[in-house]
Amino acid sequence: MKINISINEELINQKASNPQHTPMFINFEHESTFYPASDWIDNPSVILGWWTYSVEDLLSGGEGQGFSFMEGPFFLKGSVDGNDLILSSEDGAVFWKIRVNELVAELIAALNRASRIFYEMGLIPISRSLNEDVSRLKLKLNPARG
Repeated sequence: MKINISINEELINQKASNPQHTPMFINFEHESTFYPASDWIDNPSVILGWWTYSVEDLLSGGEGQGFSFMEGPFFLKGSVDGNDLILSSEDGAVFWKIRVNELVAELIAALNRASRIFYEMGLIPISRSLNEDVSRLKLKLNPARG
């Protein structure tokens, strides 16, 4: 399982009017299948926060809010089954079973990549916010460290 994030230079150079909504390529990839698409463009500073909240809730025994995207009607439902996380789409195109820790590690890596990109763009508050999400996920995985 991967969460791919990369810069679309054309969009970055257009200077978004709201820096929090800086578009980048972002998608899930599992066994060479992409969701929503390999060239999906969305707002990682927003959706990574949503995904972090959902993972935290799932790790606490809740139902999570799923893994949605701002652009389009794309959504993956997440549910925990022991040490596994099941991600599924309403249309049945996606049904992935992965280890919870694998998703958490990949989400942390994606948050770190996005944080670095925003930091390099001079968007320090967004970078800090993403770093706080990383800290909360790490604490959720290892509560004894808190």
